[in-house]
Amino acid sequence: MSDEKLRRAIAATHVGYYKTGEMTQGLGWESYSYPTSLDTLLAELALRGRGQWHATGKWVPRALARIDGELADRFDHAFRALFGSGAAEAVVALAERELAPHGGTRFDGDVQIANPAWRAPPGRFGA
Repeated sequence: MSDEKLRRAIAATHVGYYKTGEMTQGLGWESYSYPTSLDTLLAELALRGRGQWHATGKWVPRALARIDGELADRFDHAFRALFGSGAAEAVVALAERELAPHGGTRFDGDVQIANPAWRAPPGRFGA
């Protein structure tokens, strides 16, 4: 492969192809606009995790209520407590509950070891 083709191939991986709400999706990556608020990210996780389109602003409670009334109530209660008195416990519980079906929480230093059967044979990608 020529240097020019390699340069173009690498450049193509840095292009965002889809934008949904605050998220931009590229080839093998996604990024969020900065700053993105916790309520926006959690609402997007809740909706997209249930196969729904994202919502923003006043449409978030409506979209959550349409798919799950109890979820909408938990979301409302959690963020009213956080914004009203600074009590974060309900938001943390809500986030943990929404993250659980997707692998749970991840912290700095978390390492997930891939199944060895998923690895490419030695030499396949220049290694």
